[in-house]
Amino acid sequence: MANILVLFHSITGVTYRLAEAIGDGVNNVDGCTANLRRVPDIPGWEEIYGGKDMAETRAAFEHIPAAEVDELSSHDGIAVGTPLNYGNQSSALRFFFDRAGKFWMDGSLTGKPGTVFCGGGSGNGREAAMLTVWHLFASFGLTIMPLGTRAKPVTPKDEVFGSGNFGAAAIGGGPGDRPSEAELAAARIQGEAFAELTLKLTT
Repeated sequence: MANILVLFHSITGVTYRLAEAIGDGVNNVDGCTANLRRVPDIPGWEEIYGGKDMAETRAAFEHIPAAEVDELSSHDGIAVGTPLNYGNQSSALRFFFDRAGKFWMDGSLTGKPGTVFCGGGSGNGREAAMLTVWHLFASFGLTIMPLGTRAKPVTPKDEVFGSGNFGAAAIGGGPGDRPSEAELAAARIQGEAFAELTLKLTT
């Protein structure tokens, strides 16, 4: 068995829906279980959206348990989702990993597989944001798995689509329901591939 932590920070709900799809992909692989956990907010997060009331969108994922730092070491693989904040990961996600210094000191995350996904409004800078998470992975010694070209079969040529080679992504400000069905399909593909890799590295 392989237990995979699907760790996400979300405000509008877009990254949360991608996390659900990643988890569905993980659970589609025999012997793998996805555990969704939300990264706790930090003071001042409301100012990101100019004080706009986000209670309705956040209600969709308030039932997901808040993540504990020790869960990073108790899982076999770590899938991380971040909203896009000015071409960067969210400050809440970074603060969460800043509190994991003991794992950097003892090297207990070294070799664990890690993958990243991202939700953003305009989508500008999403690959840069995912790279900032890769930097964290490298610092902790994780084995990085990109989405690569796996999502080509579900990539539309006639609609807005956020996913790319680095990882599944959604352009929250695009037309229609976001994430789109194609973006969610890419996330499920990434989840399945990540589960298969995690099984190989843990057996």
